[in-house]
Amino acid sequence: MWILSGMAGIVVAYLLNSAVVKRYGERAVIYIVPFIEESSKTVFGYMTSSILASHFMFGIAEAVNDYTKASYKINGRAAVLSILSHSIFGVISYVLVEKVNLFVAILSASLLHLLWNRFMLR
Repeated sequence: MWILSGMAGIVVAYLLNSAVVKRYGERAVIYIVPFIEESSKTVFGYMTSSILASHFMFGIAEAVNDYTKASYKINGRAAVLSILSHSIFGVISYVLVEKVNLFVAILSASLLHLLWNRFMLR
């Protein structure tokens, strides 16, 4: 079931991300995409009791994308950072779902993800 939640999160986030980036440009990657991704990964993971796996799978998908699109100098590091960052967002989401609630988990991970994207894309 965790494979389905991961794939669903990837597909939904990809479709929504594509639409907002097309409409709002690169600034959407910093300010909108984190909320889309964290919502997609966490909600589908929550529905299948596999939040951590959903985030990890998303990190792998983003790592493949980063590896193929980044320059040769940084593609390996970009791929590893994708897996690590999305896994960390997953741990935060999982802990906050368990300790507080789904909404706080998504909001907190999204804000951290926003800061991460802002730092990485400066």
